[in-house]
Amino acid sequence: MPGTLFHFNLNKRVDSFLMSMYHIDMEKETPSQRISSFIRDKGGYVKMKELKEASFRTGSIKKFVEAGIIDKIKPGLYRISDLEYPANVSL
Repeated sequence: MPGTLFHFNLNKRVDSFLMSMYHIDMEKETPSQRISSFIRDKGGYVKMKELKEASFRTGSIKKFVEAGIIDKIKPGLYRISDLEYPANVSL
């Protein structure tokens, strides 16, 4: 059954290819995950200048604010929305 071995190897290659494609798709960050990660890496707060330098567009930033992903603290200063305040800060 020489065809069976070829069929098995082909299936193995196809499965490997499909799994690699699935893995690549799983690694892609959505824009909201990307900006969240970026701001977290900066300590939870960023300036508009930093966002623009990281290739975030002004329109996208506005949409993230409207969606509640980030908060606009004041002109030019943003924070990640789910950032917890330190215990010594009173609201």
